[in-house]
Amino acid sequence: MRLESNVEERDAEIAKYSSRVVKQEKEIETLRERLSSINREHQRVISKQERALQAASQHDGETTKQLKNLLEHQGEQNVELQTNKEKVNNLQTEVERLRRQVHTLQQESADKEVKIVQLSKKHESAVEDLVGLNQALDSKQMELELVKRRHGVRGTGGSTSTPAPSRVSHCDSAAFSTPSTSRPSSVISNSDRESTGPATLTKERKLSSDSLTKTNMLSKSTRVNGSATTGAMGPPSTTKPRLSSMGPPRNRMSMGTPTPAARISSLSRSASAKPASATTSSSAAIH
Repeated sequence: MRLESNVEERDAEIAKYSSRVVKQEKEIETLRERLSSINREHQRVISKQERALQAASQHDGETTKQLKNLLEHQGEQNVELQTNKEKVNNLQTEVERLRRQVHTLQQESADKEVKIVQLSKKHESAVEDLVGLNQALDSKQMELELVKRRHGVRGTGGSTSTPAPSRVSHCDSAAFSTPSTSRPSSVISNSDRESTGPATLTKERKLSSDSLTKTNMLSKSTRVNGSATTGAMGPPSTTKPRLSSMGPPRNRMSMGTPTPAARISSLSRSASAKPASATTSSSAAIH
C-alpha cells in the first residue's frame, strides 16, 4: 500500500512536471515567436536605417557638391563685384572729367560768344566807316570835278597823252551824277550774308538805304554850293566848252585822282575780306 501510494505520488509528480514541461514548451514557443518577430523588426529597422544612411550619405554628397558650387559661384560673384566696383570708379572718374570738360567748354563757348559779339560790333563799325569813307570819297571826287570845271583844266601844249572820249564823258557825267554807294553795300551784304544773322542783314539794308539818302542829300547840297561858288567867282559861261576845245587833261591831275569805281571796289574787297576772315576764325575756334 505504501508502494502504491508512492507510485501514485510519483505519477502525480510526473503529471505535474509533464504539464509544467508542456507549459514551458508553450512559453518557449511563444518566446521563439516573439524572438523571431523581434528579429524581423530588428532587420526591418536595420534595413531602414541603412536606407536612411545611404540617403543621408547621398544627400551629404549632393550637399557637399552644392556647397562647392556655391563657393565657386560666390568666388565668381566676388570677382565680378570687384570688377564692377572698379568699373564704377572708372566711370565716376570719367564722368567727373567730362563734367570738368563740359564746364571748360561752356566757359570757352561763353568767351567765343563774347568774341563773336565784339567781332560783330567791330564789323558793324567797319561797315559804317566804309560807308562814311565812300561818302567822303564821293564828295571829294565831286569837289575835285567842280574845281576842275571851275578853273577850266586844260592839257598842256607838249602833252602827248590823249584820253579817250569815253573817259572824259565818264568824268563829265560823274561830276553831276548821284554817286552809287549801293555797290559796296551790296557786296558787303553778299559777303556777310552767310556769316551774320537776319538781324544784321536787316541792319545792313537799313544802313545802306540811309547812306543812299544821305549821299543824295549831300550831292544836292554840293551841286547848289558849287553853282553858287562859281557864280560868285565870276560870270557864268553862256556856252559849255566842248571836249575838243578843252584839250587833253594834264597828266598830273589825271594820274593823281583815282576813279571812284576802282576806289569803291578796292574798299569793298577789303571790307568783305575782313568779315570773311573774322567768320572763319570764329567758326574754327568754335569747332
